[in-house]
Amino acid sequence: MIDELIINSKKWIKKNVNTQMVELYFNIGHIINELIEKYRLSTSQNIIIKNFSEKLTKKYGKGYGMSNLKAMKKFYLTKRTQQEVPHFYK
Repeated sequence: MIDELIINSKKWIKKNVNTQMVELYFNIGHIINELIEKYRLSTSQNIIIKNFSEKLTKKYGKGYGMSNLKAMKKFYLTKRTQQEVPHFYK
């Protein structure tokens, strides 16, 4: 009985952490994309992404390198037409 509670709780935690990470990456991609579109900065998007990368990495550590932020932007562009992003992940 206790084993089952522990196993189920771990599954729930893993699922919800993954969902939160997907939402976070989607939202970061959205912000980067909107900034680039709003100011028509497509020619300097690498500069914007580099600046975000440096600030986020300094403040939060690994995981926010340029390649990851570009992937988040691409993820947003790919999934933005879906109503509820995390549900595709299930």
